[in-house]
Amino acid sequence: MRCWRYARSKPVVGFLDAVRATCQERTEVVPAGSCFFRARAGCEWRPGDVDVGLPEKPLAYSVDQMKPPGEWAVEGRVNPKGIPCLYVASEEKTVISEVRPWIGEYVSVARLRTVRSLKVVNCTGDEKERRVLLYAKPPSPDELKRAVWHEIDLAFAKPVERTDCFASYAPTQVLAEAFREIDFDGIAYRSNFGGGYNVAFFDLNAAEVVGQPWVVRVSTLDVGFERVS
Repeated sequence: MRCWRYARSKPVVGFLDAVRATCQERTEVVPAGSCFFRARAGCEWRPGDVDVGLPEKPLAYSVDQMKPPGEWAVEGRVNPKGIPCLYVASEEKTVISEVRPWIGEYVSVARLRTVRSLKVVNCTGDEKERRVLLYAKPPSPDELKRAVWHEIDLAFAKPVERTDCFASYAPTQVLAEAFREIDFDGIAYRSNFGGGYNVAFFDLNAAEVVGQPWVVRVSTLDVGFERVS
């Protein structure tokens, strides 16, 4: 984030080599025909009948609009600006929550189906696994590997606000390109919203929209908290 961006320092090269060497055991195959959800904040509006006092009605974005634009793609968790990828989720609630809507906001949602078998890196781990921040003695190679992959999963799942510096995306974008370089089709990572999991496919055509998108209106936001001081 703060030093090298387009060239690699020796420590970063070594780290990425280790990630590539250990990611094969985290390979998951998403079968063709698997279903996911995709959401986009906002919607179109159908004109109402002014003469009889009928207001305009929300209308979901079209099938084509439910996929990200090519060269106009914005910065994302997995993709740099201008290099789009297809973000989907396993659950409808998860994908709606991922767009960070406000109460009362309209969100367009679509169901997608994968068109071929896809190989993804599964970054998710055991949710009950304790995050170790300090070791009393040097960790074993297996402990170190589990700890690093746990941090990778957290990095992909951590929400980045629209007001955050885009440098916050750099680490996960670099990791994503490392996975893509060795012929993975995407990345699966946990979601901090809705309880499901996310998948980012590198190919926009890896899945197609099934049926017509629909519109939801966000009615409540679930907020959990714990006192830390």
